[in-house]
Amino acid sequence: RESLIEANTPIAQILANRIFLFDPLDRAADNPDFWPLERCRTEIAQLETIPQHEATTLFQTVLTGDDQTKLKLIMRDQAAQLAQALEQDNYEAAGKYWQSLLRLKVIGNDEVEKMMGEHALVKIQHYVSGCMGTFKRYAVQYQFDQAERQLALLKMLANHFPNADLRINLAELEALLTQCKEKKAEEQRNTDQKLAEAKEKAVQKVRKEMEQKLEQLEAQLRASQQAQRPQQPDVSINITVQFPLE
Repeated sequence: RESLIEANTPIAQILANRIFLFDPLDRAADNPDFWPLERCRTEIAQLETIPQHEATTLFQTVLTGDDQTKLKLIMRDQAAQLAQALEQDNYEAAGKYWQSLLRLKVIGNDEVEKMMGEHALVKIQHYVSGCMGTFKRYAVQYQFDQAERQLALLKMLANHFPNADLRINLAELEALLTQCKEKKAEEQRNTDQKLAEAKEKAVQKVRKEMEQKLEQLEAQLRASQQAQRPQQPDVSINITVQFPLE
């Protein structure tokens, strides 16, 4: 503190008035450079708060070019392993790689956020987009078993990446699946109704044809019976009566 006071500059004077030493056990009470606990509390309580958005910028870590290069190498390696785990449907491992990358946020630098988006998040979003496309294709094709399997995978992804912007709306996907199932059921009912109507028409047609054939057979039978009946010969009897002459 004495050195700062002797520097005799505005910044040095500000620091000289604010810098202090503190011993939690108050073992340096006789040293004026040490503040007692109560004074520390009082001074801290009197400090003005710093808005969060200003604090983020004010205390941001400055990365050198070498720092950024090493960070990119780390992120690329982690992102490659994350993508490989996703392709193998190993969502638990992929989630761990993602959580490992999230720990880098503690650096508090905008460049870290940008690199995470470029190297890791974009791979996750691309994979999720492919899964959603597959789900929708199965749903509209009425392959509901496959669609439900894809939906289950998407739910697992959401669980393993809770802090990632997956651009996925599970409620909408479930609503789409329900809508497709209802449409399939309606189409099946319409098909069943048309089949029943066609069947009834076919039965009516066959019945009518059978009745006509029966009528034709009966007519032929009657005609045949009449043709086979023997004809009765015409018999003429001439009776001559002679009376005796007297």
